[in-house]
Amino acid sequence: MISNTLELFNDYQIVILGDREFCSVKLAEWLYSLGLKFCLRLKENEQFELKNNLWVQLKSCGLKPGISFFLENVKITKTHKVEGFSIACKWKRSYRESVASEGWFILTNMNSIESAITAYKKRFDIEEMFR
Repeated sequence: MISNTLELFNDYQIVILGDREFCSVKLAEWLYSLGLKFCLRLKENEQFELKNNLWVQLKSCGLKPGISFFLENVKITKTHKVEGFSIACKWKRSYRESVASEGWFILTNMNSIESAITAYKKRFDIEEMFR
């Protein structure tokens, strides 16, 4: 279905955005094989390889409010061991009484944290359009 739709957007750069319910490394691999950019939110219990055969859950990587970092070219999921993608990690800083309850872990093939986070933020604009 998406393959047929892509032809309509030949003149545009396409970025597929997906929340945690849609994220899978198989989806990321498929999107990549089609030449598409993507930003897919990962669940915090997903694992990535920190060092040779040392796997860590994302929730244990040190992300806290006000912190962001970019894990480049990582191996993701201990079961599938997919490599070559990056993870943009960002937790919005606390402001007055506004505290984000959790951070974002975004699986992406974009080349910087800025481009991945900017793209993923557009997902919330889309949510508002559905209301």
